Amino acid sequence: MEVTRRVGLAVLAAGVLGASIAVADASARQREPWESSPDAALYIVDHHGNAASHIELLLPYARVMGWILDHCKTNAGHVADRAIDDADQASVLAGKHITTLQVLNAYAANVPKVRSDCTKRFADAEARLE
Repeated sequence: MEVTRRVGLAVLAAGVLGASIAVADASARQREPWESSPDAALYIVDHHGNAASHIELLLPYARVMGWILDHCKTNAGHVADRAIDDADQASVLAGKHITTLQVLNAYAANVPKVRSDCTKRFADAEARLE
C-alpha cells in the first residue's frame, strides 16, 4: 500500500510539473534578437530595469555604439560592460545620476580619427564626467 501511494504521488507530481512547463511554454513569447543586444542591456540599465518595448527606443544607443566601434578596436559587449561600470563610478563621484548613454556619448566624443585601441580614451572620457 505504501509503495503504491509513493508511486501515485510521484506520478501526480510529474503530471503537475509537466502541466506547469506546458503553461510556461505557451505563455512565453519569442524574444527578438535586438532584445538581447548590448544596446538593449544599456537601455535596461538606464531605464531602471525596464526593457525597450520597440527597437526604435534603442536607436540612440545603436548610433553611438556604431560610431565607437567604427573608430575603436573593441567589441560591443566590452563597450557596454565598461559603460555600465563607468556610469556607476561617475555617478558616485559626481553626486548625480550619469546614464550609460551619457557615457557612450563621452566615449564617442573622444574617439581617434584612425581606428585604434581606445582604452585610455575611454578612461579619460569617464574622468571628465565625474
